[in-house]
Amino acid sequence: MLTPEQQFNQHLRYKSRRPTKAREKILKMLFQNHSHMHLEDILKWAQGNAISRATLFRTLNLLVEAGMVSKIFDEHNRAHYEHVYAHAQHYHLICLQCGNIHEVEAPFSEEAVQKLCDDKNFIQHYNVFKVFGHCSGCAKDSSGRTGRK
Repeated sequence: MLTPEQQFNQHLRYKSRRPTKAREKILKMLFQNHSHMHLEDILKWAQGNAISRATLFRTLNLLVEAGMVSKIFDEHNRAHYEHVYAHAQHYHLICLQCGNIHEVEAPFSEEAVQKLCDDKNFIQHYNVFKVFGHCSGCAKDSSGRTGRK
């Protein structure tokens, strides 16, 4: 398996783009961070590292196209990014109240997903499964019991 840098450089060549120091910094930052990063936090990081918004957005889009980074929207339609290259399949449990994203590694049927793609003549690059609800902390009612809202 290729390293993230090798995979990204291969994708850049395919897209007739060249690797740059800024793209390399963005890739390293995303792959060193093992959480779901808010776009706002990535923008602040880029600003502190003298990377333009345009370069950041173009690079994020290239990474998503390459299937190396996933763009996830929470219940407020805010973008989060996470690296998915060489990761096990997993679910995202997104709390509707606090907005936390909990990642659960659990394989779902690749065969079912592939059949769906084949039936629709769709080429899959990666897949993400999202579940919206309430985390245990937010689901507690005023009596302190855990329950549904």
